[in-house]
Order: sequence, then structure tokens, then C-alpha cells
Amino acid sequence: MTRWVPDMVLRVCLSSLALIALSHAAMLVQHPNEAIVRQVDHVLFMTPSGRSLVSLLTETLALPIVFPQAGETWTASTGIGLGNVTLEVFHNPTTPPGEVPRAGRISSLALQPVDLETAIRELRLRGIAHDAPPPKARKTGEPAPRWTTVGLEGFGHRLFFIQYAFDMDERRARFDRILAGAPRRPSRYRPVGRSRYCSRSTQ
Repeated sequence: MTRWVPDMVLRVCLSSLALIALSHAAMLVQHPNEAIVRQVDHVLFMTPSGRSLVSLLTETLALPIVFPQAGETWTASTGIGLGNVTLEVFHNPTTPPGEVPRAGRISSLALQPVDLETAIRELRLRGIAHDAPPPKARKTGEPAPRWTTVGLEGFGHRLFFIQYAFDMDERRARFDRILAGAPRRPSRYRPVGRSRYCSRSTQ
């Protein structure tokens, strides 16, 4: 009898450890440690002099315009290619009555998910508060949205996922090639010895 009790306790302990291991494995399956963000899609910048900034970046500095493209009706902002990330500059941000226009600032950050539906499911599983996705149903004759956004809650600046109905990867790669093939102007800087710093040339 005295020997049976320790054996029984040992069996119960081993069974409990096995159940704990199985439940832990199940949790790992339910919450895989995998990335749901593919990359930063674009950075939103707001400034009272939005049109002047767009002119400086696209006309003076010759950076490519990612959006709007020919035939598109979007007019609120301009997307400017900076390589694999787009800078979106709003033209005329509104200022509430009685307030002074704020200085230029980054207002939002848009993330491109690997897949939006998967990202929404993973946000729920990981306990990250987020906005409800927009309804898929549309009125008769209403065109399909060109992009879908889902915001994340609890951040000082707006942070959201965005998924496009068109191939943004192709568009981004196209303007990245434009940047890569742009002619290089002679640098006005010359290296100083072996230092990584440069000084302005007097010539």
C-alpha cells in the first residue's frame, strides 16, 4: 500500500506534465510566431505648405510620383517614391477653427500586410485592438475600393494596415527602377583622409 501511493502520485505527475506539454504545443499552433507585416508601405506627412513640398520633391528634386497616376481621381494628396517606401504628402490639411496650423509632421504610418485577412485574424489571436474591417458588401453600381485599411488602436499617431486592389508591388518596383537609373550629379563633397565624414568643397 505504501509503495502504491508513490507510484500513483508519479503517474499523476507524469500525466499532468504530458497534458501541460500538449496544451503548450497547441498554443504554439494557435499563435505562431510569424510576421504578419510585409513592409512599411508609406509614411503620411502633413504640412500647411503641402503643395510647395510636393513641388520641391517632384519638380526640383525629380522624385517620381507614385500616385495619383494618369486616369486616377485622387486629389487629396500625392505619393512620392523614396525607393521601397512612399511618402504621402497631403495638399491642404484642414485646421479646426480657432487653432493655429501645426508645423509639418508625420501623422500616420501605413503597413502592408502579407495578407489582410490573415493579419486581422492574427491581431485577434494576439490580443491587439484594431478597427473592424469595412464591410465587403457594396451598393449596386458602386465601384470596388482601390484599397482597404484597418487601423490599430492605442497609438499616439495613427497606425494602420493597407491592402490594395491593384499591384502596388509592381508600381513600387517600377519607380524604384526609375530612381536607380536616375543620372547622378557630381558631388560637391570630397572625402577627408580615411574618415567617413566629408567636408564641403570650396571649388
